[in-house]
Amino acid sequence: MLRCLKLVAAIAIPLVVSHVRVVVPARSFTRPQKEARLARLENRPDLGVNMSRVARLRLSSERRVYRIGELVKLELALVNVSRHRTYFPQLGRVEIFSSDKKGNRKQATAIALMTEVMPTPETYSMIEPGELHSASRQVLPTCNRHAFQQVRAELTTVERNLLLCVDIGRPGTYSITSELTNWFVVLSPDEQDLVTAVGRLRSNALTIMITR
Repeated sequence: MLRCLKLVAAIAIPLVVSHVRVVVPARSFTRPQKEARLARLENRPDLGVNMSRVARLRLSSERRVYRIGELVKLELALVNVSRHRTYFPQLGRVEIFSSDKKGNRKQATAIALMTEVMPTPETYSMIEPGELHSASRQVLPTCNRHAFQQVRAELTTVERNLLLCVDIGRPGTYSITSELTNWFVVLSPDEQDLVTAVGRLRSNALTIMITR
């Protein structure tokens, strides 16, 4: 759902993982075969592994100061820090949150009308140990329709459909985090013992300043 970005050298974020050995574009990751299917974790707990044990989710931005009507461009990086091949949900389902100094937390929402789509085996990727999946997301720090009209010329059709907004209310310093949640496991006839990362994984907190 999200496009894959450049190699980690171009991402320029500090992944605190000592044994990252290879970074490949997400499109080259192994997808489950067509015969694969999904099962809820409670039905196959033997195929699930806690996401926080096997992965790190990093959030970064090339800038730390944005204007109220300016797009905040975020970069996401998910790395497999385990010693085993593991299925992970793709970053298209990641959620973005903002918090102010008082601890008020708001979730970013899609500007375009999007219905919730159930995951399928094709929305998971098998990631080797030390490999990384990267993606980008853009957030408008106001849910004002006029502000959206001003930035839409900068976006492709796909980016417009994926654009998020969060109504932070006023200029200030905000903490941005992302979360990846998954409660399904992949059942693959070719990889019967391959586990899937499940649970909830939260990224580092990214501090940005919003000005007028």
